[in-house]
Amino acid sequence: MWSAIKEVFLPCSCAGCGCDNAVVCSRCCHMMMQQPFEASALSPVLDGLVKVWALSIYEHAPRRLVLSAKHDERRDMTDYLCQWGMSLGKHMW
Repeated sequence: MWSAIKEVFLPCSCAGCGCDNAVVCSRCCHMMMQQPFEASALSPVLDGLVKVWALSIYEHAPRRLVLSAKHDERRDMTDYLCQWGMSLGKHMW
């Protein structure tokens, strides 16, 4: 019941694109569930020094998702962050 009342007075919006009624919409979630790729070559500073893996290029909606979780304390994103982290971890091992 509290959940329904909360949605009326405090509707959520996607942390990535701002669409209504979703913590993370399906489009933004799909962007973060792509095949992980080695991103070391994208940074001249890191290229050749250490392998860096990513789920998405750090721009637009994926960047907003990360920054929202980090700075806006979006605790409602916890399940998504765990899912994305496990996806990345499975690829690395």
